Amino acid sequence: MARLPILFKKDCPQDLIQRDNFHQALFFSDEDGSVYLVKFKDFSERFEVKIHPI
Repeated sequence: MARLPILFKKDCPQDLIQRDNFHQALFFSDEDGSVYLVKFKDFSERFEVKIHPI
């Protein structure tokens, strides 16, 4: 069964979780993780999304 669409409401906080499948590695080197964070930051600025770290 397909998942239901995600409800998006403007100016409402959303929860984003990045996880692995079956405890597999998400990034294979520190450089991979760094590239991900840089792109994440760039896209958040480009689309005017505020990121609140935990």
